[in-house]
Order: sequence, then C-alpha cells, then structure tokens
Amino acid sequence: MLPTLSTDIGLGLFRGSEWEETIFGLLVVLLCAAMGFLIWLGFRPRGAQTDKTSDPHPERLPPLARESPHFRLVRGIEVTDLGGVREGYMAKRADDGHTVVTVSVSAERLPEVIPALTAEVEGIAEFHVEVPCTHEVERTLRRRYDDPWHSDVFRIGDLTHERFMELFGLYGELLIHDGWVNFQYGAPAPANDSVYVGPGKVIWVHADSPEKYFRVLERLGYTEELELHTVLSNVGPGTPAAPKFIEVNGKGIRDMVEELKAEGLQMHDRKEYY
Repeated sequence: MLPTLSTDIGLGLFRGSEWEETIFGLLVVLLCAAMGFLIWLGFRPRGAQTDKTSDPHPERLPPLARESPHFRLVRGIEVTDLGGVREGYMAKRADDGHTVVTVSVSAERLPEVIPALTAEVEGIAEFHVEVPCTHEVERTLRRRYDDPWHSDVFRIGDLTHERFMELFGLYGELLIHDGWVNFQYGAPAPANDSVYVGPGKVIWVHADSPEKYFRVLERLGYTEELELHTVLSNVGPGTPAAPKFIEVNGKGIRDMVEELKAEGLQMHDRKEYY
C-alpha cells in the first residue's frame, strides 16, 4: 500500500510509524539549520570579514590598508602606500658644493631626532615657520586653476638653540604632527648650516661641514643609504598625500603664529607650491 501524505509536517514527509515520523522530523530540522547557516555565510556584510579594528591578525589586511610595521606617519598626514618607506639618511652634493642630507624618520622618533640635529647648528640662528595662506588670501593671488598655491613664511631671528628648544617644548607636538606646517632652524643665509622639516616630515639638513650631522645620525642608529625611499617617494598622481590641520589643546598652527608674534615672529616671505 502506498503511504499517504502527512499534513502534520508541511514539508512533504510520508506518514509512517510514530518513530519514523520523529526521525524524519529531526532530520528536517537539522537540514533547515544547516541551510540557514550556509545562507548566512553567503550573504553577511563584507565588513564583518575585513573590519580592521576587530581582526586580531593585521597581516591579513591588504598592504595599502595599513601602515608599514616599521614606519609611522604623523597624525596630520595620510598616504595610501607606505611600501618600501624606511628610516635612514642619504647625502648628496649640491651645485654650489654644500651637502644636502635627506633624513627619513618615523613619527615616534621625530621628538628625539629634531632636537639632536638642531643642536649642531652653530651660533645664533633663525627659526622659520611656513603656514599655508588662507582661502581668502588665495582668492586674491590665484587667477587660474593651475596657478600655484602659497605659504606665508614667518621668522624669528637671533635665536639660541636653548631658546629654540623652549619654543619647541611649547609647540613641538603641533609642529611635528600638523600635516601642513613646515619649519626650519638654522644659520642665517648665506651660511649652509640648517635643519629643515618639510613636506611629509622629511628632514633636509644643509651643511658646508656635514660630518657633525653624520655623527649624530649614526649615534641615533641611522645608516647611510645610496638611495633613500622616503614618504615622498610614494606620492604621485595615483597615490596622493592628504595633509591635514590638527589641533593640540584646542590650538592650531595659526594660533601658534599669533602667539609667537610676542616672541618676535614676523612675516618674512611668501612661497609658491603646487
């Protein structure tokens, strides 16, 4: 005799003995649970699988989604690719005969490296700060979309290193971590004896006698490279840098400029950049 269809379980089970119906019921429940789990795996949001904040194994992340494990950026700079960027220094001779030393420094070491290098500047020096012009000023200077942008250069002269370090103690975090500000401590022109912290927080030392700077860098554990791969080496049309203004204790670089005017900071020059 053919079995009759059961209407007690609406999934087409055949009616048999009570024991058989129990077994079939359990199998159906397990099958539905397995199918539900597989559907959940297939349709859950991708973010659940790639959330950087919760993944205990950051090495699984795409290389462009995280910083190099050996190099850190300051808070005010974002770069999509840090591949190949490393610490070190490179020395090259300029056309006029003085030496330009390029130094690549990870963010956490800048508070140590900058004081050590600037301490080698001899005699009374100058402190320069470069701050981008405001949008209001740029509207009066730029006529075309491809015109350059501008930075105002402010200067304090007749500065000892001791006084520079006092100012660095007050504003060092802002000077280091703001992505837009560049600064320099060095001897007045035409002497070549200066330390410039520029775009990407790459350091350039200009020196007629660079040996003293080499000794400092070697003491700090830096090695000389024939070709140095810095943050700026990875910046281009397809991988732009994204500098940002930051605040420290509620103050930004424009606040710093206003406060330093009491120390003799004055407008010195205006630079163009692209």
